Amino acid sequence: MKHAILATWRTSPLRFCSAAVVALAVLPITATAVEPGATRGTQQAYWALTERLALALPGGKAGVSAILAPALAGSGNRYRIDPMLGARDVQISTSADGRVASIAFALDGPCIPFSAVRTRYPQILVLGVPHGASDQEWHLLGTQVGDAIIEYGFPASGLHCMKRTRIMPARAVKMSP
Repeated sequence: MKHAILATWRTSPLRFCSAAVVALAVLPITATAVEPGATRGTQQAYWALTERLALALPGGKAGVSAILAPALAGSGNRYRIDPMLGARDVQISTSADGRVASIAFALDGPCIPFSAVRTRYPQILVLGVPHGASDQEWHLLGTQVGDAIIEYGFPASGLHCMKRTRIMPARAVKMSP
């Protein structure tokens, strides 16, 4: 009788359901611990910077430089967005006529997830999708602010952590019909 009860417990659907509930309850905790999320204040600082740059973009390099240059001087192309979040490898590209063609940078610090972008900008543009899971492929999503497009880059592995940003004139972005 003892062996019959033990055999029933080992194959019981209740046991499998219990294990599944425990696994699902623990999964969000472990995922959060791996990639810390940006606080609301950090996200607000990021939105403020990117929107200021987007609005300054049509005015030319002087407007963009006025925002970035003081913080970039002597910093090795790093810009501190807030105490926790930074922009690294900041690149300002200009066109042949001297206008700003794009501003691009990678993010350092806590993650800004796609859900935060979607909350901030409910009307999101899909600018590019990965065709595989390569480190070289990106989910590219964007929004228009003034006469500029802010592009948010997420690795092909998922939308949980924004890794790069690019701001460019809206006229330069090719949209699919």
